[in-house]
Amino acid sequence: MSWLEQSWYRPYSLSLLLLPITGLFCSIVCLRRLAYQQGWLSSFVCNIPVIIVGNISVGGTGKTPVVIAIAQYLQSMGLKPAIISRGYGGKQPLQPIAVSSDSIASEVGDEALLLARRANCPVWIGRKRALVAQAVAQTTDCNIIVTDDGLQHYALARDIELAVIDAKRGHGNGFCLPAGPLREPISRLKQVDFVILNGTGAGLSNLTADTQINYQMAKVLNVKAGLNMKRNLNDWQGKTVHAVAGIGHPQRFFQLFAPYKIDIIHHSFPDHHLYSEKELDFGDEHDIIMTEKDAVKCQLFAKSNMYYLPITVQFDQNWQHKLATLVQSKWEQKMNKKLLDILVCPICQGKLEYDKKNQELICKADKLAFPIQEDAPVMLESEARHLSEAELV
Repeated sequence: MSWLEQSWYRPYSLSLLLLPITGLFCSIVCLRRLAYQQGWLSSFVCNIPVIIVGNISVGGTGKTPVVIAIAQYLQSMGLKPAIISRGYGGKQPLQPIAVSSDSIASEVGDEALLLARRANCPVWIGRKRALVAQAVAQTTDCNIIVTDDGLQHYALARDIELAVIDAKRGHGNGFCLPAGPLREPISRLKQVDFVILNGTGAGLSNLTADTQINYQMAKVLNVKAGLNMKRNLNDWQGKTVHAVAGIGHPQRFFQLFAPYKIDIIHHSFPDHHLYSEKELDFGDEHDIIMTEKDAVKCQLFAKSNMYYLPITVQFDQNWQHKLATLVQSKWEQKMNKKLLDILVCPICQGKLEYDKKNQELICKADKLAFPIQEDAPVMLESEARHLSEAELV
């Protein structure tokens, strides 16, 4: 972490000298968002719901495990999600491409590869998320999109916004870049659908979150052998291990070892760092435990003493119900609009209106109401109901 990044989390620091530039940055951010809201800049509106999982600060807040958990929950609802990402750490292709579990991290990015291996759903990447969402909607049978990051990517319209906040680091000094760590002002959180607090800590005293999560650790897996070699963290109690983390907030990973009384040697690397075999040769026989995000980049040269720690999150059931209700509502709205874009009146070929209460498709020109039976429209004049004059008003 650079001296500037460290200064963001101190009450008084030299970074405050950058406040004039921060004022300019905030003005540009607000004007840009206003331009999209007013239609001066165009956003791509996907014909299937889009869920954004992002944050308002730079650095890691723990979004990736949340994205995986959201995708898995959507699948449990019977939906077919796809995850889209820019592919940070890879080549970030101009044209959208699908990521598979056999993809190479240096090509598609470490997070995208991790998502492809863990989420059990299609993962697509591309430099422009709007183009990626369009490709998913047109070429797959997925009916909902989860985007990893992209809260500030307003070129892609969204139906649901989730902001993940690191409870320990909070909003730092509360300033936007470059004087502070924020991409957008704190007030932006009032406009998202859900605020998810990751962990516990004193960094956020005035924030009201919709739900709180804590990491749950699974078995430690060997980078080389994978599921064929599982161990518990207790196996290293009283021993020395090298802890390797190339993520946005490495300290969060290192703190996971504290309850197990393991003597760890910290090795922090930049986020999305592409490792070489030499970098992980520490000159001794101690085991190495790394993040799962790092492990996907080390498999080609992994040694038998390299392990990784998979992380999962569990949502509160009450919040899951709120999410499910909102997702269902947005999905129905999209499907209704998609249906109306396709269907026309069989008599006059004119546009139809959807009457949700009576489950009918209305053609005011011909004064007809076509019934929807078992979720399927019956577009036959003989089955249509004639509208009264009062219903046409």
